[in-house]
Amino acid sequence: MAIEDTSIPFGCVATDIQHGQRVIYTSGPLRIAVSASCSLPGIFPPVKDGDMLLVDGGWVERVPVRCAREMGADIVIAVNVSSDLAPFEDRSGLDIILRADAVTRIYLNNLILQEADIIVRAEVGHIHWADFSQPRELFKHGEVAALEHLAEIKLKIYKVAAPEKTDKSIAGHIKTIKDKILEKVTGKPKDED
Repeated sequence: MAIEDTSIPFGCVATDIQHGQRVIYTSGPLRIAVSASCSLPGIFPPVKDGDMLLVDGGWVERVPVRCAREMGADIVIAVNVSSDLAPFEDRSGLDIILRADAVTRIYLNNLILQEADIIVRAEVGHIHWADFSQPRELFKHGEVAALEHLAEIKLKIYKVAAPEKTDKSIAGHIKTIKDKILEKVTGKPKDED
């Protein structure tokens, strides 16, 4: 199947380790694009595509905000599941190298996230990225995070769709809806937080 044949516009990011470049797939074979974009170094072999040697796109763009922008998205909602830095204890030279690499990746990720219209952060850092045994818990955290931003998302969509009609009363109305949804999900009124 070709990317062009998908019913929803699709794009993904891969890292070309041969040329040190970010690669965005928006056309061509879907299998190659997806394989390249999730080829974790050290776990899966790089994917060869022409003269490129491709690995997971997260090495150059952990949250593909720029990819979405370049594809023409009017609104970019970034879902960030990255963990914050844990407390650091200098134990060895390798620890320092790994920490410096982590700091670089988080710093670059934060720069990219600034280009998003809305950032949804699901609190899932306590679950290892390779742990697939807790899907319901992950879904629940994602749902709660999305609902917390629902009013903001609706307002952003409204501003893009009908910019001349946006005013403070609409923002207040959407906030009330958000509070009611959160109360339903969490079981407690917003003012109890």
